[in-house]
Amino acid sequence: MGQWPHPETGPVRTPENMVDVRQLRYFAAVAEELHFGRAAQRLNISQPPLSVQVRSLEKELGVQLLTRTSQRVELTEAGRIVLRDAYRILEQVEQLKSNARRASAEAPVKLRIGVIATLLDGVLPDIIKAFTRDHTDIELTLHEADSEEGISLVERGELDAALVRPDRAGKFQMVEVSEDHFVAAVPKGHALAKSREIRLDALKGERLIVHRQRRSPKPYESIMRACREAGFTPDLAIQSPTARSQLAAVRSGLGIALVPSFLKDSAVPDIVFRPLRPPIPLGGIVLMWTVSNPRWYLDRLAGMISARLRESRPLPPRACG
Repeated sequence: MGQWPHPETGPVRTPENMVDVRQLRYFAAVAEELHFGRAAQRLNISQPPLSVQVRSLEKELGVQLLTRTSQRVELTEAGRIVLRDAYRILEQVEQLKSNARRASAEAPVKLRIGVIATLLDGVLPDIIKAFTRDHTDIELTLHEADSEEGISLVERGELDAALVRPDRAGKFQMVEVSEDHFVAAVPKGHALAKSREIRLDALKGERLIVHRQRRSPKPYESIMRACREAGFTPDLAIQSPTARSQLAAVRSGLGIALVPSFLKDSAVPDIVFRPLRPPIPLGGIVLMWTVSNPRWYLDRLAGMISARLRESRPLPPRACG
């Protein structure tokens, strides 16, 4: 372990006991994900060296930062305090880089990100504000695009990254920021609006508004399959191209819409959002960019989005049986 500090020169640090920025960055990733596997994927490293670095940090600090079981990872009280200080140190390091770039008259970094429309109606704008406030040397612009378009624009180099639901493989770096599922958007005056959650079989005979099959084949098929398993074939009123147009159709009294859960916190007049039981999965949201374009700030942005979405969204109800 470390040597005792000299009264005049202060602590003596040696290579064996020095806390480095990489250890703090690795610990912050695990603390945000609360999962070593996801953190390792996000950092683009294997899990064993990540575990080694976190344990080395704990050994150097002389405290346990995380409690680990076979099922979960949690921050200790010391871990929460260290995480707060780690964020401060990492921000100071990035500020140092930013000041150095400005001193050399380097132009600000421009970051173009494609975003599916659903996220623009949720907490993402607040996350982006916080990110740009902390990284004043980055000019970040958002471009609304569906998943297929966003992936294609990243492939062509017209976007630096995209928040999408990927449906094909490619030479991408991907960091999953959240899982998603469908909720029911119900007119306030409808009888089902009085329920805290809606059983799928209660939608039998209701006119449903869903994503257009040609534009979103996988979400469409997930809904159709879930309804068949619940014992009925859905009566489709409209196949709509966007979630916004689905909600407009609900307000017009055309039926009940099945929409991404990210919309549940939206302030939409005359509509209530109810979870479905059993839940219908919609798939994960990832921040993806090409492997030829690795950037530390994309990983940091992914971590901020993941942590915020985890805080704001409860898990869907569990299926019975």
